[in-house]
Amino acid sequence: MPKGILDTAKGFLGSRKGIDGLDFRRSIFLFISRSGSLKLNKFAKKALKGNRQREAILYSELTPEISTSEDVQVLLGSILDHIDHFIPFLPLDSLSVTKCIKAEGKKICPNCSNLHAITVNILKDLIDWPTVDKKFSSTGCKYVAKSVKEQLLL
Repeated sequence: MPKGILDTAKGFLGSRKGIDGLDFRRSIFLFISRSGSLKLNKFAKKALKGNRQREAILYSELTPEISTSEDVQVLLGSILDHIDHFIPFLPLDSLSVTKCIKAEGKKICPNCSNLHAITVNILKDLIDWPTVDKKFSSTGCKYVAKSVKEQLLL
């Protein structure tokens, strides 16, 4: 995204009464971005090495990681002061992806007896980051449904 593009939203985020008769003061704006992901990924990797579960990481630990990230500051520019909350998206570890696979497997084939074998096969493909020790999925659960269907057809 070009630097400064989100500055165009600044008029909607302030405390102005309205623009062209529309009042945006009670609106919720969501900006979804991968900005800050390098810092978040490093933090998640460090936590995992320290034997912390993904679920044990606190929001209060991640907020400084995101708000001080250089790429977040460049992307958000002058609207950074108007943002109330950052919602961090941590990379999914094998436990989280396993939950996705099992949920999808039960949805597609509730009586399948080979769900454990399917889960192991899919995890081999999806847990692919970092290259050296492969602890996380670079795609999260995005391709789980497709993978479960493919494995069931084998």
